[in-house]
Amino acid sequence: MDQWFKVKANDTLDVKVVRCIEGSGKFAGSLGAMVVEGPTGVESEIGSFQLTNEQRQWIWDHRDMLTGQIAEVRAMKVNESGAIRAREFVRFHPSRSEAGLVYPSKREQGRIRTSAKGTGWSVRF
Repeated sequence: MDQWFKVKANDTLDVKVVRCIEGSGKFAGSLGAMVVEGPTGVESEIGSFQLTNEQRQWIWDHRDMLTGQIAEVRAMKVNESGAIRAREFVRFHPSRSEAGLVYPSKREQGRIRTSAKGTGWSVRF
């Protein structure tokens, strides 16, 4: 039996988190979307996440700390307008942000791990 699979090329980009937007419906009171500044300086909204409800809540509760941080997103491409097309949140890169390292409290350390290079903190998802 032959089966066809649709494959879309994508790449990851580092973007700056501009602000978090509250969700609606079942996501009311937690993260609904993130507005990010892409490599061209154009803002795009990310609403696609592979997160648990607890992770969405953690990001929403810490949105002030995460604003300005660097996040990695998976994207199909950057349009001619500079907007990121078909974007999906992957993880945070606080070690790459201008703010430097984000040191979590003892309680939060269960949700946070050091980055692969050991240079900063990344939220574990």
